[in-house]
Amino acid sequence: MKELKKLLCGLMAALMIFALAACGETAQDAADSAKDAATEAVDEAADKAEDVKEDAEDAVEDAADAVEEKAEDVKEAAEDAVEDAEEAVEEAVEEAKAE
Repeated sequence: MKELKKLLCGLMAALMIFALAACGETAQDAADSAKDAATEAVDEAADKAEDVKEDAEDAVEDAADAVEEKAEDVKEAAEDAVEDAEEAVEEAVEEAKAE
C-alpha cells in the first residue's frame, strides 16, 4: 500500500511538472507580450493625441471665425455711428445757418 501511495505521488508530481511546462510562458514570450502591449498603448495614445490636436485646431478655427464676424459687426456699427454723427452735424450746421 505504501508503495502504491509513493507511486501515485510520483505520478501526480510528474503530471504537475508536465502541466506547468505545457502552460508555462518563457521569459521571451513574456517580453514579447509586454512589448506588444506597450506598442499598442503608445499607438492608442498617439491616435488620441492626434484627435485632440484636430479638435483643438477646429476650436481655434471656429473662434477665429467668430471673432472675425464680431469684428465685422463692430465695423458696420461704427460706420453707421459715423454716418449718424455726420448727419447730426449737417443738421446742426443747417439749423445754425437758419437762425
